[in-house]
Amino acid sequence: MGAGISYDLDLGGVEHFGIGPSYRYETYSENEFFFTYGHGGYFSPQEFHRVSLDMNFQTTEYKDFLFRGTASIGYETFDEASSPILPENPGFGSFAASNSKALALSALVEGAYLISPRWQLIGFAGGASASDYTEYIAGLSLRYTFGERDGLVVRDLFPAELGFSQR
Repeated sequence: MGAGISYDLDLGGVEHFGIGPSYRYETYSENEFFFTYGHGGYFSPQEFHRVSLDMNFQTTEYKDFLFRGTASIGYETFDEASSPILPENPGFGSFAASNSKALALSALVEGAYLISPRWQLIGFAGGASASDYTEYIAGLSLRYTFGERDGLVVRDLFPAELGFSQR
């Protein structure tokens, strides 16, 4: 669950450029973070809070180039309950409970360039970091279209996502 507000700045040559604060809260009934038999191996804190300042932008569509991006700087805290090492056999002991408080950063930029009416160069790069989590992604593609194009639209970009930005 989350909420945020954004103010759209009026910048020339940019479809939108928004900036504003946000808050996110998550809770899970069981801690399934571990990778032993019976655990799911996914981030599942009993309490998770993040407060951040977020920015997003996109250049104008139907041109020879198109860019969009997001960035976030925030602070997060989460608590994870203790959990049995083997959920089906609790006699093997438990993983200790933990809590974390950390700066949380993320950024992702995607872009496309129309080389010719049938060829596009598309790429993305990003990264995220928080507590004991770090992720970097990048990709580049050369696309041929069977029909000629006069400009690029947002669906021409990769559907790139950072795992952190989805938490």
